[in-house]
Amino acid sequence: MKTFMLAIIVALARLVASVGSGGLDCAVAHAIWPEVFNDTANCCDVLDINNATATNAYVSCTNQRIDTLVFANSTLQSRDIPDFTLLTALTYLNVSSNGFTGPLTTLTNLSSNIEVIDVSCNKLTGSIPDWSVGAYSNFAYLDVEDNEISGSLPMFWPDSLTEIYLSNNYQIMGSLPTFPSNLQVFESEATNLTGNLPLSFPVNLTTFIVNDNQIEGTIPSSFSTSNLSIFQVENNKLSGSIPNLPKTLHPCS
Repeated sequence: MKTFMLAIIVALARLVASVGSGGLDCAVAHAIWPEVFNDTANCCDVLDINNATATNAYVSCTNQRIDTLVFANSTLQSRDIPDFTLLTALTYLNVSSNGFTGPLTTLTNLSSNIEVIDVSCNKLTGSIPDWSVGAYSNFAYLDVEDNEISGSLPMFWPDSLTEIYLSNNYQIMGSLPTFPSNLQVFESEATNLTGNLPLSFPVNLTTFIVNDNQIEGTIPSSFSTSNLSIFQVENNKLSGSIPNLPKTLHPCS
């Protein structure tokens, strides 16, 4: 299950710390997304933005810079994804279900303080950026499900990532990546992954869902000593016997 609670608590705390509704990022926010930020002087409160067009809207600032932006499930007309890299203090970005088009690589150089990226349920194209090359030490959550993303996955990811959601991007291909050491959830259902399962699973990984891919080979013996509680690999090309189940595995997973 996707876990937003910690990020929401952090966001609410930042709201208390924000300095009024005026902000140094307001003109930039208006320039990149005028349909939402229609005021060039005030942008640090949900009342400052066009919040009636989304079922989930929230914005806050720290030191007059936008650090949290939630604008999801909107009725706005489809458009290219705004250049959120210009919001240089951004830590939490949820702009799911906005009908955004354009390449996901637009987000390659987001703030190095980014913690959460949720751009699921849009129409974004291209490959997933290689965020391992930046100083993304706080990046914990990535959700790009239900887009039109293609190409191979980056081989390496920031070790800070704990949750990765890639499902229903039918043109993602290639092998599974090297998993971040702190990964807890990996979901890539109904993509087009090939190759083998990893020889071992990160110690914190509890959810692994890769149904409806083209993964081959066998289930590794390390599966038995993993901490997985959900393990779903239906509709692949796996063969061989099933190792002993981990003690943590849910019987119906």
